[in-house]
Amino acid sequence: MRTSGLPNFKKPWGKITQDLPKGMYTMKINNNYNSAGWEGTRSFVLTTLSLIGGKNYLLPTAFILISLFSLIASLYFCFRFRALKGIGKIK
Repeated sequence: MRTSGLPNFKKPWGKITQDLPKGMYTMKINNNYNSAGWEGTRSFVLTTLSLIGGKNYLLPTAFILISLFSLIASLYFCFRFRALKGIGKIK
C-alpha cells in the first residue's frame, strides 16, 4: 500500500453501474491490513459522483476565479501599457 499524501483520504474500491432498489443490505468486510497502528479508522461510503468528480467544488472554483483575475489583470496592464506607450518620446 502506498503512503497517502494527506492524513485523511478515501480509496475507491468499486463502482456500481446500476440503480440499487430500496432495502436493507449486508456487507462482509475482511480486515486484511491493520490500521490501528497509527490510530486509523475505516468506513464504508456509498456516494453518487457527477461527471467532474466529487461534491467538493472548492478547488475548481478557486482555479476559475484565479484564472479570471489573472486574465483581467493581464488585459488591464496590456491596455495600460499601450496608453502610456507614447509618453516620454522625443518628437
